[in-house]
Amino acid sequence: MREIVLSIVVIAVFQTGFCQKMIYPQVCPGEEVLLPGKVDVSGSLLLPKHVQQGQPVPAFIFISGSGDFSYRSHFHTEADYTYCKELADLMLERGYAVFFLEKRGINHGGGNWRKAGFKEYAADAARVIHYLKQRPEIDPTQIGLMGHSQGGYIAQLVAAENSDDVALLINMVGPAQRVHQQVLFDMRNQYSCRGLEGRKLKFKMNMLKISLAVIKTSSHVIKPIFLSHVIRHDPAKYIPRIQCPILTVYAENDYMVDDISNTHLMTELLWNNNENHWIYTIEGVNHQFLRSELCYNWNEIDKTVHPELFNLINNWLDTIHQTSSASK
Repeated sequence: MREIVLSIVVIAVFQTGFCQKMIYPQVCPGEEVLLPGKVDVSGSLLLPKHVQQGQPVPAFIFISGSGDFSYRSHFHTEADYTYCKELADLMLERGYAVFFLEKRGINHGGGNWRKAGFKEYAADAARVIHYLKQRPEIDPTQIGLMGHSQGGYIAQLVAAENSDDVALLINMVGPAQRVHQQVLFDMRNQYSCRGLEGRKLKFKMNMLKISLAVIKTSSHVIKPIFLSHVIRHDPAKYIPRIQCPILTVYAENDYMVDDISNTHLMTELLWNNNENHWIYTIEGVNHQFLRSELCYNWNEIDKTVHPELFNLINNWLDTIHQTSSASK
């Protein structure tokens, strides 16, 4: 128990020293947007090349996952992993605008991502939706969301809370499980990949369960670390309320998100509430949709995003378009 308390205190002290972090701030993939407010919302808007006056285009808002990250890192000239850029290229080619939402505390994004929960992030995304609806280039009835990992949690929440404003949802390795279940799965795999097994693994997992219980209980009163803000999040409260078409893509060798359990749970939560859902698992890829085993060394794997991800998105959008055209 002493080890657990010390760990939480050390993390809390470290995070109180957080300041604005700059990640490739000089990289501007599109039009830079800043929405002033109590917490400034920042991002980049990319428009298709041939946007004609009087013919607004549909749009997607991209919401990234956890940690210190900026989509800009995928757009700089020396990037070896270009996931966000490839997603943008796909959408722009199809005639969609793309808004990349900067995280709180990153570059020009206000606040601190460690000191807010999913509801606050969802409010940021909702502000972007409102902003895009005012842009003459954007079709206000065709604004969708793309969320990756923890961004999937947020996108689910935004879609549920803003059903009249969200037309489509692409959920990429966004869990349907509660946060504490996802953390347990993630850390067990991390420990195993480090070589822990038997009693040592069991001890580590027991300590983790106690730590999560302490964080969850104390989160009613104090939130010293990021996990305190999200540990109680349960997607089951939101996913059944999503009304727009959903594409969910999981990864077979994802050590962070359990593709099997989440596929079953996502299907169960949507089955009687939303007929327009597609759930797929891409074999042989990890959390970043790169080919790898469950345990891998980032520096030793090919950074090419598996083309099946883009094929699934393309096919899904084609199906949505055909269904929409047939119903008119």
